Amino acid sequence: MTAAEAARAVEELRRRQNEHLLEVRAPTTLCVCGYVCGCVRLFERLMLTYTIGTTQILKEEQQLEEKRESMIQNVRDRHERQRLERAFGMERAKASERIMRITEDNEIALASKMAEMKLLRA
Repeated sequence: MTAAEAARAVEELRRRQNEHLLEVRAPTTLCVCGYVCGCVRLFERLMLTYTIGTTQILKEEQQLEEKRESMIQNVRDRHERQRLERAFGMERAKASERIMRITEDNEIALASKMAEMKLLRA
């Protein structure tokens, strides 16, 4: 499954979640997937888990970025500063790729779970 397909799948689940919230007012009303609230609760737990993980990674990267900036500001030598900026640029690029990869993996995992629960339209 590609990232675009995963993104569409997440949007589909959000749409279905909205439908579910409209239907759940009557206690015997089933969600569009045939479950009573279970799919939405599972989706919310998965989203929370992924969000917490991603937030932690972003906080760590923010702390690293603050250290990088501090190091650059404390360097007096122009050549050393340029060397640090190049090195930090590579670190930032790797961190960005890591964050994007984790985000894509999370979207794919959500879409896979949605397909398993038959929440996706064919």
